[in-house]
Amino acid sequence: MKSANFSARRGAVLWMAIGALIGNAGELLAQAAGDKPKVERPYGDGPLSLEDFGTEPPAGTTRGAKVYANINFEHVYRSFASSPGKRTAFIQSVEVRADVLRWRSWIFDRQQREALAYPQGHYDIDQLLAKKCQRAMYQKLADGEQIFGVGASEQEAVGEMEKRLSEIMEPVVEDRADLHHQYDEATDGGADAQAIEASRKETLRQLAEIEKELKKLAAAALRRSRRR
Repeated sequence: MKSANFSARRGAVLWMAIGALIGNAGELLAQAAGDKPKVERPYGDGPLSLEDFGTEPPAGTTRGAKVYANINFEHVYRSFASSPGKRTAFIQSVEVRADVLRWRSWIFDRQQREALAYPQGHYDIDQLLAKKCQRAMYQKLADGEQIFGVGASEQEAVGEMEKRLSEIMEPVVEDRADLHHQYDEATDGGADAQAIEASRKETLRQLAEIEKELKKLAAAALRRSRRR
């Protein structure tokens, strides 16, 4: 008789730095831990605020802001003994989102709240990418494809399943740097307030459309799972 259980898990699928300068995964992963707590908060908690900038600007900085973010996933999966000595884990539901890394983000002038608009535009772009990743996953589930992994243990099976999630996301996020560069060029590095507003308006419009699509795809995926 097969044993089955449901579980939830959270993990990081992509490290990123966004702002006037775009960093890279190596810079973040190699940094010293330090004494400050590594506080993250999700995009859904609202727009950027001064509280999201938890560290001092680098020496020599004279303007600007830099926001570090992490694209995280949270998923619920089902695990069962699929054959002797093997377990299978497959996705039941998944959320992908951008989270601010408060302990790494900085802003030069805390008296100018209007300075938040420019990094917010970068943050919006990352949330859009996160939701595009989520849409790609749910499109597969709605089409009847299972996202799963097989291993000798539950941990190994989940690890293989998460590799499949990463494979689905890779083509979605591969142009991330280009999107941020385009935003920088369109807004003159944050100097053009009207361009920032126009860019953000378009990004938020796309986000709203994807959220609508996700509701439909999630419902279709649920119907598929109930027929199995």
